[in-house]
Amino acid sequence: MENSKMLKLVLIILCLAGYLASSAQADFVALTIGDTLTGKVVYLNYGAEPKIQFTDKNKKKTVYSMKQVRGFRINNEDYQLVRNFDRYVYMKLLLGGYLSLYAYQMENQQTWDGRFLYKRDGKGMDVPNIGFKKKVMDFVSECEELSAEISNKDLGRNDLTEIINKYNSCIEQRTVVVGQAVQQKLEAKEKATTWNELATKVKSAEQLNDKETVLEMITEARAKTQKGEKIPRFLIDGLKKSLEGNADLNDLLVQVLKEIEQ
Repeated sequence: MENSKMLKLVLIILCLAGYLASSAQADFVALTIGDTLTGKVVYLNYGAEPKIQFTDKNKKKTVYSMKQVRGFRINNEDYQLVRNFDRYVYMKLLLGGYLSLYAYQMENQQTWDGRFLYKRDGKGMDVPNIGFKKKVMDFVSECEELSAEISNKDLGRNDLTEIINKYNSCIEQRTVVVGQAVQQKLEAKEKATTWNELATKVKSAEQLNDKETVLEMITEARAKTQKGEKIPRFLIDGLKKSLEGNADLNDLLVQVLKEIEQ
């Protein structure tokens, strides 16, 4: 009975070990030329410049310089080449996003005790121990609510993860809003072009009273459409009245108004 229990325990342990091994992500080297190589990776941080040693499945070893490697993974930890003011260094990614948190090795140290904030737009800063509030407030100033929380001391250095997550959420929301605004402008511009055919037909119409006034009304309606504004009722009624004697132009006006949902 005891042997049976022991056997089951061993099987469970073996299954768990197999699962963990299969779920672990393989080490890799991401080259600047675009290739990604999977194998054993060793970070050689000594000498004038760090190097990356890569061993492939055939046990062939290759040593790459910093110029050749933009990032690598060792034991499920990602390291990326990041610009730290006047030079590039390899940093360990702790938290990713538009604003990322990295750990780096300070001068003459092998441990990853330094902390660095880096935005995708290329701006970065060391996480300060002194003057944290002022420096980080300025760094995240695009997000006023977050900046206010830091100013009021609701968030401090010990809340760095929360600060980063809130900042990234803020930037994501702003990006969505900007994207929607751009899309609305594009749609409005596209809708505005529907007036062009009517204007062309009006210009070529032989029997149409006060043609210049009609064209002015079309120009004003097109401008309103392009701005995403509602066309005033009096302007629509004026166009309808001016074109009521011409069935083709009147039908085209109805079609234009339908397309721009007026």
